[in-house]
Amino acid sequence: MSADVASPRMGAGSADQLAQELCAALASKAHGLIAGARVRAAIEQHVPAGDPAWQALAALWNDLPLDEHMADGGKYRFRRFSALKAKVTNQSAVIEPMPHRAFFQSTGYNTLNGGGARRFEPLAPAALDNPVLGGLLDLCVNTLRPLADASEWEVELHPIRTRALGASEGLATPEGLHQDGVDFFFVVHLQRRNISGGVSLVFDSERRVILQHTLEAPFDILAVHDPRTFHSVTPFVAEPVNHPQAWRDVIVINFRDCSRPDRRL
Repeated sequence: MSADVASPRMGAGSADQLAQELCAALASKAHGLIAGARVRAAIEQHVPAGDPAWQALAALWNDLPLDEHMADGGKYRFRRFSALKAKVTNQSAVIEPMPHRAFFQSTGYNTLNGGGARRFEPLAPAALDNPVLGGLLDLCVNTLRPLADASEWEVELHPIRTRALGASEGLATPEGLHQDGVDFFFVVHLQRRNISGGVSLVFDSERRVILQHTLEAPFDILAVHDPRTFHSVTPFVAEPVNHPQAWRDVIVINFRDCSRPDRRL
């Protein structure tokens, strides 16, 4: 089905239609973009705009601990981490929390911080139960359903705030051009405050740029098929310089097919 034509059974703004569009883009180009206004409108069909869940989700980024695992000594990144299990059938998906664990990437995937177990504080149960986050997860699962025959996904949630401190740059991907070692990932943008830069770049397997895009609006989504691509984010700076509140907030949602070995180990 064309990504530009809605199914007769769904509206152009429905979550099902957005999933179809992202699915088609991932299949053909290994990456896809959906504007945040469309994502929010689709979720608002189930979680009304006035529901406190919207504000509760946004408040999560004001309570992220400092990332103490930065090998460059940087104090510019704040984050949490939780892992979920998504059990998928043709008709539904059941998503449940997994026991909390450390996050690990080999140095082959993360030359800066890889090679050791990184322990982050988990998302609180109330955050995991947030219906807006649930709507985002449903959109991701339904995007992937036609692309892979996985019956069980490991889903990793990484809410991250990256700051530009004084005249120093904010480094959303301090490890540089890289792959994550998962099957698919979704970057959901929440907020840019007083910064300039921070452009998302996606490269093909020959490391040629195939996407250059700045996530700007709340709930803008970039989806990527990780094994077929490399990616990075350009540094950003405070605007104006030395602004005390200069940051980029995203949640990265990783999906790994549980039927295959974890390539990051």
